[in-house]
Amino acid sequence: MLHDDTLTQENREKFLRTVQKYSQEIEFVNIEKYKSQLTDELRKFAERWTIGTLFRLFIPEVLDLDKVIYLDSDILVNLDIKNFWDIDFEEKSLVGIREIPGSSFIDKLNAMRKKLIDCDDDTYINSGVLMMNLRKIRERGSLFELVVDWMLKNRELLLAPDQDALNSLFHGDIKFADRKFNVFNTDEFFQECMIHALLTKPWAHLTGKQSDRIYWKMYTRNAWGEDSDRDELIDKFSDIIFAARHSNERRSKRILEALERRLKWLFIIAKYSLKAKAKSRA
Repeated sequence: MLHDDTLTQENREKFLRTVQKYSQEIEFVNIEKYKSQLTDELRKFAERWTIGTLFRLFIPEVLDLDKVIYLDSDILVNLDIKNFWDIDFEEKSLVGIREIPGSSFIDKLNAMRKKLIDCDDDTYINSGVLMMNLRKIRERGSLFELVVDWMLKNRELLLAPDQDALNSLFHGDIKFADRKFNVFNTDEFFQECMIHALLTKPWAHLTGKQSDRIYWKMYTRNAWGEDSDRDELIDKFSDIIFAARHSNERRSKRILEALERRLKWLFIIAKYSLKAKAKSRA
């Protein structure tokens, strides 16, 4: 597990208890020393998510392995993950799952943005679930440096910083896997799948979706849930319900931020289009 110094001893022990209960193993990989390479500008890119989203860029350097599965921390694995592990790379650098293109005006605007960063809407993957061919990736040099250089050159057009970069840098070098390995919790679920709690987190919001039931079922079977008595669980649910009732202000703020980003894209896309037309006429 990739982590920094924010991992507490209590949570470390709970991870160990959980994997031991199911006869598994866990290795803790502290990448605190690598965080010094994350400049203020890079941290700003990641501030809409968490700094942990950039940890995957250090994987080829810190793990002495030929391949690895990377999962965001909001992935609920509700199948045998070996099914994903057994997928053949077919000499590709990454295995990922394509996002489903939308049809709204915002989606079309985003599709235009993707073209400007050398990506296709139909082949754009979500980087929350990846299998990485580390041997092949290392042949291209430092993944961290490749992605950072790309991000700095394309800063105006970034939405999901390193996800955009991975899609652009590895365009044509990605093997696509079945959608069941990265199903957004806003979508229709397969019976056995890996659910990505992308928009609403089951530990923060109760939506009535399948992801809620799967998360809390898993929670009661791990060290965190086992240490909670009935009253503590009731308190957790009460806090979630209370937070949901008082989240309109935060939701409005997120909507305004999203609209601001889309308007920014519109101006940037128009600028790039005018430059391209002027260049073709010259």
